[in-house]
Amino acid sequence: MGCIKRDYQLETKSNVQPIKQAQRRIPIFLKPELKQKLDELCKNKITAIVTHRTDWISNLVLVKTPNKLRICLDPQNLNSALKRSEYSIPTIAEIMPSLNNAKVFSVVDTKDYFWNVKLSNDCIHLTTFWTPFSRYKFLRLPFGICTASEECQRRLHEVFEVLDGIEIIADDILIGKET
Repeated sequence: MGCIKRDYQLETKSNVQPIKQAQRRIPIFLKPELKQKLDELCKNKITAIVTHRTDWISNLVLVKTPNKLRICLDPQNLNSALKRSEYSIPTIAEIMPSLNNAKVFSVVDTKDYFWNVKLSNDCIHLTTFWTPFSRYKFLRLPFGICTASEECQRRLHEVFEVLDGIEIIADDILIGKET
C-alpha cells in the first residue's frame, strides 16, 4: 500500500459535541474474517488499536463480496460535524467536452486509493470505531468520510492536470485519446 507524503487533516466545526455511537453487533459468522482483515490493516499501518479514551466512536459497515470483506466507517455523526472541503468535484457534463474527440478510452481504478492518504495525528482520534475485539482508529483516510472523495479528487487532479486527455472521476482515472 502506498502512502502520499502530505497528511490530511479532518476538521470539525466549532461548538460540536462529540458522539459515541452505540456499538452494533457483528454477525458471528463474520467475526473470524473481520479479525483477519483488522490484523492485516494494522500490519499495513492503515488502522491501529485504541487503548485510551476517545470522544468520538463510530461503527463499521461491513460489505461482504465474493472474494473479500470490505470495511467502511459509518461516520454519520462525524460527517455532520466535519468542515467540508471547498473543492468542487466536476460533473460528467464538465468532463465530457475534454474527451469529445477521443476514440480510445481506458480507465484506471485506483484500488483503495483513500488508504494512500495518511491522516494527520491531530485528527485520527475522530476515526475511532467499535469492533467485537477492541476499538480501532484509522491512520489513513477511511471510506465513508464525507470529505474523502473531494480530497482524493483534488490530489489526483494535482498530479494529472498538466496532461491532456486525462480526467479524474472520484478515485478513477479516465484516459481518452484520439488514437
